[in-house]
Amino acid sequence: MSYVVTARWRAKAGRADEVAAILARHALETRQESGVITFIAHRNRSDDHEFMIYEQFVDAEALKLHDSAPHYARNVIRDALPLLESREREFYEQLYV
Repeated sequence: MSYVVTARWRAKAGRADEVAAILARHALETRQESGVITFIAHRNRSDDHEFMIYEQFVDAEALKLHDSAPHYARNVIRDALPLLESREREFYEQLYV
């Protein structure tokens, strides 16, 4: 059963372009992980300081591996978090109908 994470990031005033660049780098590196189905970062068209990230993993273990990856520590924890006003994450399991 696949696992999905949605995240909403809000950049601090004047820092949105830096956050966008970090997300672009992070998306490329994350897509190289073996358990990642997709990782797509979005920027709000009407508010360029707001970002939405959609991540899909093959299972819970793949999500754990992602959260412990060196590029996650660098891109998200070290580089992005200090530039954010807020960060929310929600976790989902795919329904099979």
